[in-house]
Amino acid sequence: MRHHYLALLCLPKLSSGKHIVSTMADPPPFRPDTAKDAIVGEGDFLMPICEPKPGLLMGESLAVIVLTTVEGQRVGVPLGMQGLSDLHQVTREALRLMQVTDEDTLQ
Repeated sequence: MRHHYLALLCLPKLSSGKHIVSTMADPPPFRPDTAKDAIVGEGDFLMPICEPKPGLLMGESLAVIVLTTVEGQRVGVPLGMQGLSDLHQVTREALRLMQVTDEDTLQ
């Protein structure tokens, strides 16, 4: 399955229409073709808590959302078009539920 990741393009960071030059503090680009497989064996898998501001790699029919864990490891989550759409709906609902206070009622 790893060969599907070779078609991904890393999107450059933009700032005022110009590319940002990486600094020493920036990690090297996420490379899906050299990333290790995270899940070994059967059963469910739970990642550690991830930091804000995920990255994104785009291909023609596949996107990889790059999350950085609080331990500093980067995790790539490959998703197709339907998976991205489903993730959008699920995260929108999660945000809505998280913003509800004790006095609010769910609609």
